[in-house]
Parts: sequence; C-alpha cells; structure tokens
Amino acid sequence: MKVRFPLLALALLTGCPSPTTEPNPPPAPQPVNTANDTDTDPGDADAPPAASSATLEPTGFGLALYRRAIKGDENLALSPVSLQMALAMAYGGATGETAAEMEAHLGFSTDMHEAMGAAMKRYTTPESPKDPVYELAVANRLFTDRKLAVKPTFLALTKQRYQAEAQALDFRSEPDAARATINRWVKTQTREKIPELLPAGSVDADTRMVLTNAVYFKGRWAHAFEKEQTKPGAFTLPGGKKTQVPMMHQEAQFRYAEADGAQILEMGYRGGDWAMVFALPATADGLAALEAKLTAKSLAGWREAMDFTAVQVTLPRFELKPEGPLALGDALKDMGVKLAFDRGRADFSGIAAPSADGRLALSEVFHRAFVNVNEQGTEAAAATGLVMKTTSLPIKAPDPKVFTADRPFLFFLVDTTSGAPMFMGRINNPA
Repeated sequence: MKVRFPLLALALLTGCPSPTTEPNPPPAPQPVNTANDTDTDPGDADAPPAASSATLEPTGFGLALYRRAIKGDENLALSPVSLQMALAMAYGGATGETAAEMEAHLGFSTDMHEAMGAAMKRYTTPESPKDPVYELAVANRLFTDRKLAVKPTFLALTKQRYQAEAQALDFRSEPDAARATINRWVKTQTREKIPELLPAGSVDADTRMVLTNAVYFKGRWAHAFEKEQTKPGAFTLPGGKKTQVPMMHQEAQFRYAEADGAQILEMGYRGGDWAMVFALPATADGLAALEAKLTAKSLAGWREAMDFTAVQVTLPRFELKPEGPLALGDALKDMGVKLAFDRGRADFSGIAAPSADGRLALSEVFHRAFVNVNEQGTEAAAATGLVMKTTSLPIKAPDPKVFTADRPFLFFLVDTTSGAPMFMGRINNPA
C-alpha cells in the first residue's frame, strides 16, 4: 500500500500602507518553558487555547481550522502540522498586539519555536536504503522581495528552527515569474503531486514575502490489502444516493473501538511510528453529528479505548485531488486572528521594519493536499510484529468485528507516540 500525502500551506505577506504609530519593538528572547501543558483544549470551543510548551501540539488547532474549512458535502483533507508550522514562522516575526492575538487564539508562544525545531528533526527521515520503512519529508522556505530588508534575527530564527532558506525574488517587477518559481518549488517538494499552489493573481507587485511549508508522506500498511480481493461495491452518499466504487477487503488483527456512535479502526504502517485512524458513523447521515463531537480530547479518547482484535475490513480505494487550494484566511479570522490580516494595524516588525512601502500583513493562507490510498505494498516482519503486539492472541478471531466503510467517514494519519494528527480529513464520496 502506498499512501501519499504531499501538502503545502503558505502565508502570503504583502506591503501595506503604514499607519502613523510605530510598531512595538520585537520582544526579548524568552526562556523555554518545559512545564506541562494545561488541560485547556482548543478543540472543545472557541475559548483561547493553552499556550504551547516545548512539544508540538497541533491537534486542537487543526480541529478548529477543520471545522471552519468544511463546505457542504465536499471531501476535505488538511494537515494541522503543516498549517501550524507555516503560521508559526509568521508568528516568529509578529510583535505587539498581533503576536498577542496569535498567542490567544492559536495557542502560540515563544516556546513553540524550539518545538518546531525538534519536529523538523523528527519528522524528516534521513537518506535511507532502497526499501525504507516509510518516507516523511518536511520542508520550509522563505521567498522574499529583493528590496525587502529582512531582519537578521528573523532569518536566523527561521533557518535554525525551521531549516528555512531564504530565496530573493523580484515581486515588484515580475510577480508572475515569482509565482511560477514558488510553484515549481512546491511541485518538486511534493513529488509533482501539487503542480500549482498559488493561483493566478495571488502574487502581485505588492507582495513582499511568501512563507511556505511542504509535507510529504509515503507509507505501506503493516497488513496490506490483496489487490485480487478488491471488488466494486456500493457506497452511500450524503442524501442517500449510492455509487459504485472499488472496495478493498481483508481480515487481520487491528486496534478497534466503538465510541460516540461510531466504529473506530486503526491501521498501522510499517515501522509502527504512524497509523491511520478511521472513524465510521453508524449511519450514512451521521458524519455531521460525529464531527460535532470531535475534539482533541475525544480523538485521544478513541485511541485510548482501542484494543487489538480481529476485524473484517472493507475500505474504499480513494484519491483526493482538489482542483485548487483552500483559502483559509477567513477561517483564521473567524478563529480570532484578525490583526495579522489588518492592512493598517498588522505588526510584523520582527520580520522587517515599516518602510516607504508600508508594513507587512497577511494577505491569504493557502493550503492544498493530495491523498491516494490503494492496496499496494509489502509487509515487513518488524512492522507486523509491532502492530500485533499481543502475540498470544489468535491470528483470526472466531467472531471478528466487521468494519465496512460504505458511507461517509473521517480519517486521521497520526503519530502513534503522541496521537497528534499529521493529516486529517473526511470522505463523503470516494469516487
């Protein structure tokens, strides 16, 4: 099985008219706080989340954005980690009230830059043998206008913590050529799965900086599906209509639970570091109700409730290939991040001081994902052993659970250690 989730999120910074008041100076470096996080959960409500500690905690942040990105019955995929990392780079140059607002509504803190640095090391697999257990690559880059005087402190922060190199482009005279350069970088980082992230008109002569993040994942199931077992099957769409899609079948030992009116299935990838969690409502019209119950705590509770058992799995083969990116600026404003987009009040003077051009502000945040799930892959003994932890259990239970994803469902690609989702989404129509 090959699962590819190339994804990129970016924050677009543009020159804006400068107000008469001077921005607050960049804050002095703060000591790293290694205390435990509080129990405040940004996924529970729109109340301010707890500030991040020196551990990457994208779950509540990602769920809050996910809820605001849902549109009708459309399929959806996004990466909380990718979005958080791109926005964290912008936060690294925010000062004054703009920084305070990002802290209050996104759970950001000065400690998170150290967490991002640790994540960059952990989430980027080194050069590996011809047959790697899995592949995960994270890349960041700053594209700056040639005349923008970016502060050395910001360049040092993004390079040290985010491994982000800065590349100068001529946004003022050749904005479309600059857009093409950025899109080529995206195409390369996502193994050509996202040929264009920035749509026409998204970069113009006022653009001064584009912050980019790309994530690419490829893994193979610890228990692969046999392609010969894939057969057409009915999938019930929202509204009750049915469509025929390729359905994959297998029976094996998986982590499984039933909670919040849904079946929860976890299928591990080779190596044991990553797994995909599927949440299947009891009825074809139950997805909205399940999404309403979805919080960081409930997602963690689902995984805690799971036990290994024999499961008969029926899962549609699917591919998500959106025609264009998600524009998430309005979703972030709805979460309370408004000053960063305010052309008169945004304060990113930690990136560059206001000049005759004006000051920097967020223009838009673009996000795009590609998802491909199929049967192909090779089992690895080490991975199979890790997935099937309780070797005393029989390979095949006499009364296996039945998990038939023939109706809309949720998916989460999670770090099995922390439970944090690298990717998440919904499938309303696998066709």
